Amino acid sequence: TNFNVSSDNWGHVQLAGVFRGISVRDPGGAIQIIPGYGGLFSGKIKVLKRTNLMYQLYGGKGMARYVKSLTGQGLDVVFDNIDNSYKALNTYGGYVSAGIKWNKIFSNDLTAGVTRIVNIDSQPGDAFKDSYYASVNFFMYFAKTLNIGIEYSYGKRINKNNESGDANRISFISIIDF
Repeated sequence: TNFNVSSDNWGHVQLAGVFRGISVRDPGGAIQIIPGYGGLFSGKIKVLKRTNLMYQLYGGKGMARYVKSLTGQGLDVVFDNIDNSYKALNTYGGYVSAGIKWNKIFSNDLTAGVTRIVNIDSQPGDAFKDSYYASVNFFMYFAKTLNIGIEYSYGKRINKNNESGDANRISFISIIDF
């Protein structure tokens, strides 16, 4: 479910929530339903005539599938071999981004974000714990239907055992609207 308030003058604010049942098979072969839930607060605020501030904060239990950087990693629910049961993991994070439209041809965005999983004791040391990222891009609008840009992104992953890795990427982007 979600609730959205918007205005042409100042931007928009949105609240959203999800409740879900996550099916798992226990060690005896029986199917269990583990409850999951989460909430989101996001929006865009017009700070100046050509500058927007966008933000998103989220948190919940058993909701990693809804977080882009965690999708497909199986981090909604994990098996706790200490007490032989499944546990939904707490996930939270967010981002903030400033976007500036310099003129009719050029714009750029600066973004920073964080994602965190609250690990349980029985997870292995290489289990995902935190990630941090930042990006900056620059776009040029050639026509109403053609945009070309470049983006630099930096990311850092930290595991439960505090081992970490960094990644840098440069992306070239083209958008064609029909």
